[in-house]
Amino acid sequence: MYGVGGVSGAFMGGLINDNYDPFYSFYVVAIFGIFICGLGITMDTNIEGENIDMLELSFYSRSFVVLKQVWRGMQLQELNRAVFYFVLMGCIVPSFGDYVYYYQMDVVGFS
Repeated sequence: MYGVGGVSGAFMGGLINDNYDPFYSFYVVAIFGIFICGLGITMDTNIEGENIDMLELSFYSRSFVVLKQVWRGMQLQELNRAVFYFVLMGCIVPSFGDYVYYYQMDVVGFS
């Protein structure tokens, strides 16, 4: 469902930028931000009742608890393989972002 929202949002953003002034898209994003902020304010505070103990911990203790949870997560074979895949892909697949930047700056003359 996230893919449908992303595609439809990109389509609507393209229509707004092509047919109207582009600053309208900033108004639309601002309205969405205000809407999400309003929904966050009206949320029930009992939802976070489970995490009260975590909120009362110090920064060091909270960091230790989170790192322990990450370590337990890394013990799962599926997550371990996914992390290995992303590390391997990061080492093998080249990134041409820097080259494109220098090409645009030096050869094409963007500034």
